[in-house]
Amino acid sequence: MQNEKLKLLYTEIGRGHPFYLDGIIDELNRNGGIDLVHSKSSVFEYTDGLSLKMWQLVRALYLRGGKEGVVSVLYKRIRKNNDYNEESFALTLLGRDINRKLMYDMSPLVVAHPILISILKGRKNLYYQHGELITPAEAVVGGAEKIFVPIESSAVPFKQYYNDEQIVITGLCIEPSIERIAQDSFEARIKRYDSQESLTGCFISSGAEPISHVRIIIESLMSLVHAGGKAFLFVKKDGILESAIEKKLYNLNLQYLKISSLEKIPHDLPPLVIVQFSNRRDENRFTSHFFSQFDFIVSPSHERSNWAVGLGLPMFICEPAIGPFSPLNRQFLLDSQTSQLVKNEDDAKSFALNLKKMHISGNLKMMSQSGWGKYPIDGFLNIVRFFKNISLKSS
Repeated sequence: MQNEKLKLLYTEIGRGHPFYLDGIIDELNRNGGIDLVHSKSSVFEYTDGLSLKMWQLVRALYLRGGKEGVVSVLYKRIRKNNDYNEESFALTLLGRDINRKLMYDMSPLVVAHPILISILKGRKNLYYQHGELITPAEAVVGGAEKIFVPIESSAVPFKQYYNDEQIVITGLCIEPSIERIAQDSFEARIKRYDSQESLTGCFISSGAEPISHVRIIIESLMSLVHAGGKAFLFVKKDGILESAIEKKLYNLNLQYLKISSLEKIPHDLPPLVIVQFSNRRDENRFTSHFFSQFDFIVSPSHERSNWAVGLGLPMFICEPAIGPFSPLNRQFLLDSQTSQLVKNEDDAKSFALNLKKMHISGNLKMMSQSGWGKYPIDGFLNIVRFFKNISLKSS
């Protein structure tokens, strides 16, 4: 690698792929290495004309893909049949400007989406971060100089295009702000399970906020709160989940607090705290701030799967599994014995009763213990160390 600073290129579609680049930046900030970074930018900054319109269409399809209807069916079919190793008109158009501007730029470039590897394959100093526990066929694209994967099993599908020296096993990519409090949070959680005190849940949707998930999240939350539990509900500002919970609470005599800032939070919180965020940075700050209080999470089987299998936070998975990653994540979570399904609204309405049974029987504690200590959780730190090392070698 030449003595050049890092560039990070985002797709800015959804939360999952951009989250992994955010973690590298966060870790660099915490380790005094942010001077290694030249810039971070998105595909929307590098494109114009028809290429920009194509990226906007992809983002719109992602957002509509979480909703019921013809567009959702079309989006899921497109995602299922993707092979980014094959040339296509769509890929050519998406990559037109990006390829022209970045292919011969020799700065080390980090991306987290397979489509960008397809566009820039063969470029020198191209690094691909695949942060997910599982590796669907869509994610397996050749053409990077090196790839980062969290665990050995997620590396296996990539071996058809990469040799062992090109694959870096990092450990799980947990938010740096959460990784640092993970052990204390786990130990406190186990004590709460042993005390049989009321439990606190984290309820959160994916970026697309599919209505089926929204309904399960709200019914599970209401079941918990009505049974004496506590809940933190994380909602995107002006999103589907925020609108749905406001409608649900309108005629209910339920004490709750809605916050959009970490300033002036009361010490004694009501049974329900609605946390409104506007961007990934704020969402991360909020989840990190309250993480030590969580006893479980209710969520789709997306990137927070790392919390279940790496941090000992039992997950209750909202069905159905949507997209290429979610079904494989779901199976990985179930196999790891860290998670259970909430299949429908009927399951959600009896959520508190099921949770209580699991608490009393010790099953919830066993789920937590199954997700702690099995994997390293310092993936972002190891990626940062990698770039620091090669920067030193090239200087």
